[in-house]
Amino acid sequence: MSNQRLMSKRISIELKEGYWPHFVPGFFERYGMDSLFVRAAADCLTARHVKILIKAERISPNTRPRQRGSSEAMNALDALFQKMRADGAADDVLHILREATGVKPAGVLEAEVDRLYGRGTFNGWLALFEHGLFEKATALLRRDG
Repeated sequence: MSNQRLMSKRISIELKEGYWPHFVPGFFERYGMDSLFVRAAADCLTARHVKILIKAERISPNTRPRQRGSSEAMNALDALFQKMRADGAADDVLHILREATGVKPAGVLEAEVDRLYGRGTFNGWLALFEHGLFEKATALLRRDG
């Protein structure tokens, strides 16, 4: 299936399960089924989806999204996205959404992080993240120049 056709394909997000069921096998293969990163990605995407629905008054403001990992991991992933945005990334969250759902190949987030912060930064960040060293992971995101 072409990227264009994938991009136009709509997915239905069931709030009980969130984005997790829509993650493609390649995403799980790259990061691991038990990865803190994968769980944080599912939590982050689902939480953002819920916020949009609340803002649009389509669901109750008391709706709590499904959470598969820790709040700390989700906040650390959000910190990555905020830092990327502040440092000029055109896409931040969209990279992980596209990668996780198979619209783009696994590795697009890595390429953007490495473009912004230097080769190998993403893998270093991910290793720290997977060990729960979220503050150290965020500290790696320095922009030279």
